[in-house]
Parts: sequence; structure tokens; C-alpha cells
Amino acid sequence: MKDVVSKDLSHLSEVKFNPLANYSLQVKPNWKTNFKQVSETSLKENIGLPLVGVNDDDPIYYSDDLGAFEYSKIISSAENRNLAMSLESSTQKLFLWILFEIDYRSDTVKIHLPRMKRLGFKMAPGTFRKSIAELEAKRFILRIGETEKSDDYWTFFINPQIMWKGDAKQYYKDVLKAHPGYKTGKAG
Repeated sequence: MKDVVSKDLSHLSEVKFNPLANYSLQVKPNWKTNFKQVSETSLKENIGLPLVGVNDDDPIYYSDDLGAFEYSKIISSAENRNLAMSLESSTQKLFLWILFEIDYRSDTVKIHLPRMKRLGFKMAPGTFRKSIAELEAKRFILRIGETEKSDDYWTFFINPQIMWKGDAKQYYKDVLKAHPGYKTGKAG
């Protein structure tokens, strides 16, 4: 571990000044308080905790200093890179739009062309539908509503193995607490 740290520090001493980076904003504090149950931490095996009145279901609060900017993630893998690069250029444009539209800790996104056009997105309706079809065929997204008259027709599940915003692991842990059957592929 010590070698890894010293190697990283020696690399940092060779980093050149990046004129595109606002160094002050990049390191601006952005603390967020969160919690986990004791059973979800490395403390779960501590036999002394019950002696001080701490149980597995008790919360432990902690603070994380998160990045100062909202961001979406593209999950890095050769397969995802190749899949994204194989998309038609108009579909890549829609994919980038979706990355900006994903809400924090959400595996759905609303992709409705009239709303998008009001926000400055330019694409012909036929091209839009073709791009949606390509993203669905390559499993980037999956339409929720079945008919155009349904409320959720323009709402899609996103593939969290390709794109995400926030901590996907914790999100799905929380979902599995509420819906244990989902782990075996059963809805409800």
C-alpha cells in the first residue's frame, strides 16, 4: 500500500497546470451527511457493540465530501465503449442528452421531444423515434409505458450497467431492502 501511495504522490508532482481547470471550484467543500445501518459496515462483526447498546439495525451517520459539480457516469468497459461508438451519430447525440437528464439516484428518465425542443434540443421527430428505437435495441434504455396515450410512455428505465448518476450500489441495496424479491428477478 505504501508503494502505491508514494507512486501516486510522485505522479502528482509531475502534473502540469491545467488552464481549463478552476482549481478553487474543483476542491470546494460539498459535504453530504448520510447513514448506514451497523450491519452494512465493517463494524457488524464487532462483538463489543452490544455491550454499549449498539445493535445491527442502528444507524451510523457519516459525512462525505463529494465533488463540487453534478455529474453522470458512463460505466467504463470495452463493451460499453464499443456499444456507444457503434450508435448512429444522432443516437449518440440523444445518449449524451440522456446523460444530462438523469436524476440523482434514479433509474428512469423522461425523454419527451416537445419538452426537449423547448430546452434547445434539435432533432427531427422521425430521427428521434429512430434513435429511441436504437437505444432500446442496444439495451441502453427500456420504455415503461406501452401505449402513446399512457402517462409513462415517454419514461424509460436506464441501464445502470451503462450509465448512472450517484451511488448505484447503495441505491440498489436500498431498493432490495424494500423489494427483496427483485434480487431473484421477481417484481413485487
